[in-house]
Formats: sequence, structure tokens, C-alpha cells
Amino acid sequence: MTKGWFAATVLLIAAGAGSLTANVNSADEQFIAESRVAMGKMMTAMEVAPSGDVDADFVAMMIPHHTGAIEMAQAELRAGRCRGARTPRRR
Repeated sequence: MTKGWFAATVLLIAAGAGSLTANVNSADEQFIAESRVAMGKMMTAMEVAPSGDVDADFVAMMIPHHTGAIEMAQAELRAGRCRGARTPRRR
């Protein structure tokens, strides 16, 4: 993984999130702010220097990735209104 890849991903996400701020209410603003914080922490934590052990590197990136996903899901639960997005589904 290169830092350039992470930087490009963060810029794309930030650009997309920035376009979401038009015509939003306070719950939307809360969710966007919390998601941006979680995304930033996640992307920073995923910047792992290659150790020579692909398995360890993968796990080192996936732990913050999934932690970030949990933080964003919690933000959705606090701010979201769509019952379908708030209710876990079983397959």
C-alpha cells in the first residue's frame, strides 16, 4: 500500500462528503461530522508500513477498517431515520 493511494481515497471521500452538505438538517450534519472523524481516524490507522508478512499487514489494516465501520454505523444509529438502515438483517 502506498500513502498516495490512501491520500487519493481520502480526497475522493472528502469531496463526496462535502457535496452531501447542501440542504442538510442538524441530524445530517451530526452524521457527516462524525463520519468524517471516523473516516479520518480509520484512514490514518490503515497506513501500515509493509512488514514483509502479508498476513500481519492485512490484519493490521483490517482492524482499523472495521473499527471505522463500527464508528460510522453508530453515527448512523444516532442520526438516521430509515428503519431499514437501522435494523440488522439476517440472511
